Amino acid sequence: MAPKPFKKFLVTYHLTAAARKQAAKMQKTMTPETQKAVMDAWGAWAKKCGEQLVDMGAPTGESLRLDNAGIGKAKAAVAGYSIVKAKSIAGAKNLFRKHPHLSWLDKGCSIEIHEMTPM
Repeated sequence: MAPKPFKKFLVTYHLTAAARKQAAKMQKTMTPETQKAVMDAWGAWAKKCGEQLVDMGAPTGESLRLDNAGIGKAKAAVAGYSIVKAKSIAGAKNLFRKHPHLSWLDKGCSIEIHEMTPM
């Protein structure tokens, strides 16, 4: 029997409006040591993922929402993204246990995992 193929998953990192404000304040006052500790935590997570981390991704900035009514402010507070591969969504979920995004702020952080389906 052939091994189960890997699927890709788009992972979005979210912050509530209050958490986004708190994060912006924190980033302005972070010491170089604190910045290094944050990046080291993300690096350790990336290393744990190994080849299953397809794209580390990036933080996101200003967002817009476009629909048939026009253009407005985005409703979802997406703070960044990554792309991973796993054999199932459960396998992808396991890559995010104790993820640094979830422990960055006291509250207001979440992660969503979306299976990318073939066209």
